[in-house]
Amino acid sequence: MRPFTFKLEGVLRQRHRTEQTHQQRVALIQRERMGVIEALETIRRELDLERGDLRQRLGSPHGKLSEARAQLLAISAMQQRQARAHATLEEIEARLASAQRELARAAGERRAVELLRDRRYEAWRREGARQEQRALDDLTTRAWAHKGST
Repeated sequence: MRPFTFKLEGVLRQRHRTEQTHQQRVALIQRERMGVIEALETIRRELDLERGDLRQRLGSPHGKLSEARAQLLAISAMQQRQARAHATLEEIEARLASAQRELARAAGERRAVELLRDRRYEAWRREGARQEQRALDDLTTRAWAHKGST
């Protein structure tokens, strides 16, 4: 019996490559997202420290108003950085959701071709089994015919 060949093997390989490309894109966006999350955490820690320092300055009788004002400006700048980082994170998360949808679509398209290949393989295998059974039946019939004629 001839070996199984799937005529759409090239399509399947292409769909697999497309899925891998989407997987890589999702991974890159996830790494970018993690970088922004880490930056936000750093900003949050710095803000906590600055606010603590400001409370000490304002609570101290020797604190200078000019130093407190400068610290307030620094806190305000950090809050602006934090707001920009949050906006960037939202944009990244939107891109990530889109990339994940594209990956799911590509995986579905690849899986559809794999299922087609599997069904064709099963049909090929069943046909081979039928041919083999027919050949055995023919041999058995010939053997009985030969045995009956002698």
